[in-house]
Amino acid sequence: MDALNDNQLVMLKLTIPTEANLYKELADHPNVVRVVVLSGGYSRDEANKLLKDNDELISVRKTTGQDQIFMCSSNGRMARFDEEEIRIMGRTASGVRGINLKDDICVGTEVSEPGKMLLVVTENGYGKKTTMDEYRETKRGSKGVKTLNITEKNGRIVGFKSTDNEKDLMIITENGIIIRMSVDAISQMGRVTKGVRLINLKENNKVASISILDKEEIEEENSTEE
Repeated sequence: MDALNDNQLVMLKLTIPTEANLYKELADHPNVVRVVVLSGGYSRDEANKLLKDNDELISVRKTTGQDQIFMCSSNGRMARFDEEEIRIMGRTASGVRGINLKDDICVGTEVSEPGKMLLVVTENGYGKKTTMDEYRETKRGSKGVKTLNITEKNGRIVGFKSTDNEKDLMIITENGIIIRMSVDAISQMGRVTKGVRLINLKENNKVASISILDKEEIEEENSTEE
């Protein structure tokens, strides 16, 4: 992995580890953008128990000490609470519960910012953006409010980002397909909706991760005839 260039990014498909933090060194590598674990025949409850013993930091955000925090679950719930509800702790502390999960995982954390929207993308390639004002304040450790109507068609949420219409969205699938689109082209919808299709996926493919990028400027070359 260390032989890779900075612009060479890797997504790994690995079996569920039976040893705690077996893949931690790989997951922490700067060239690794995603580690996807395969079920290996385990039931969802068995898989969740094994994954629970593996540490993974999914999000770090700089705050002022007086911000509001958003935490989103893959089952379509969003918790919004005051940062002051989280007490200051030491570097090695395990932290406090931000969102209450049941047969679920947390897919990310964002900080409330004026003029920004929350963008969610699902495993089956659906997504939408919603204004932050549509999410009422809950409490730290609550189940949150519904942020997406999850169905078999759109699937679970795999990522969510705070963004505006001046950015681009990059979607990466498990099979290595990458698309890039303007956030402005994505429908703005209410909180309890299913979203719209952002990428067409084959039956054996899922969305693995998303990223927000600065808008790509396309330079037009004007040719002149002499």
